[in-house]
Amino acid sequence: MLNTLLEPSKPDEELAHDVGIAALDDATSGTEPPEKKSKIENSTEADDGDDTVGDDGVGAELNRKLSLFIALCVHEGKLLRDLISVYSKLSDSKLQKDILCLPTLEKLVEKLGKDIGAPQTVEILGEVPVGSYGVLFYIVKCLFSLEITDTQEKATELVSSVKLVKDVDGNVVIEADVRLVAPMLGWLPREEILSHLPNLLKVEEIRDGIISILSIGKVLENSESDYVGPDELLVDIARVPITDDISVDDLVRASNECFKHSEYYTEEVLKNVLETLIEEDSIPLITMRLALMSLRLRPSLKLFLVTILQTLSDKEIWNTSTEIWNGFILIANELKMPAFPVLLRLPEEQLKQLLSSSPDMARLLSHYYKSNKDKFSNLSSEIDSLLAPQKQA
Repeated sequence: MLNTLLEPSKPDEELAHDVGIAALDDATSGTEPPEKKSKIENSTEADDGDDTVGDDGVGAELNRKLSLFIALCVHEGKLLRDLISVYSKLSDSKLQKDILCLPTLEKLVEKLGKDIGAPQTVEILGEVPVGSYGVLFYIVKCLFSLEITDTQEKATELVSSVKLVKDVDGNVVIEADVRLVAPMLGWLPREEILSHLPNLLKVEEIRDGIISILSIGKVLENSESDYVGPDELLVDIARVPITDDISVDDLVRASNECFKHSEYYTEEVLKNVLETLIEEDSIPLITMRLALMSLRLRPSLKLFLVTILQTLSDKEIWNTSTEIWNGFILIANELKMPAFPVLLRLPEEQLKQLLSSSPDMARLLSHYYKSNKDKFSNLSSEIDSLLAPQKQA
């Protein structure tokens, strides 16, 4: 590396390239990333002057060497290709993660994005090596988080650039690895979002896709653009068909990610979600799970959920979906008294099932019936007999 630094005859750009490659080779050749120690371990060990582990667990020496290379990338952006190439060849996954933890890498992507433009930063990557997903995802995510992509026009330009990236085998990267779609999911046309959603549900990066969709609403809410709102997102997740590859748990996990952003899921939004789902010809399996989550997030939805139960009762849901009927019972047990007028009008067999699901529910419902019997004079003698033993309890 020293010889590279001392060569006086090369142009600045070529010299920066050679220095950068030498720094990168020096940083990654034979470097074994140190094990991350807990704060407790660090606090109980004597300070022996070894500065190989930083607070973030990245070796200080590795940090120093790679930071030199990344600093040179600022002056010669094409060096970023070499970083991606080396990254893809590393067999140590921890070393790959350590590279992505370097604060200088985030600063580099931010500076390149601001200096030459976010789309241009992607374009200089050229054909990327197979196996470079991690660093590509990091770069794309950083670029979409910058203020320089906070308008529809700028974000759309960046989306177009990312869609054109291919690997050395000629494969379109976002088609080869759907995870790269996640940071820009919200900026895609609705039909593309729906096409990518099933595959994204199977990977951790679905959370980045959800954040992308939810966050752009603030950017586009005053525009005429057709974007996916928080209610539509939950409905679209619920509608994804259950297959051998996609489980109910995948749908629930994605729904949980949505509910973590509770500021987007107001009472009105959740009403729209549930009203839409229960009117489906085939009600999605996670509908009642979403109803329960909605109730716990917004307790003021109690009376609204009573109307949901009434609608499901009118549809005689117990005849068409065991899963939705079990969810009905679960919600009824959660609501208790507000739902009693609906429950007392259930057929005998369904009321038996509901009463057997919870002794506490049976006791409370019997007491309510006894106190309000004049309001339910048209109930069958079978229902009256069914509740009578409970009155003596």
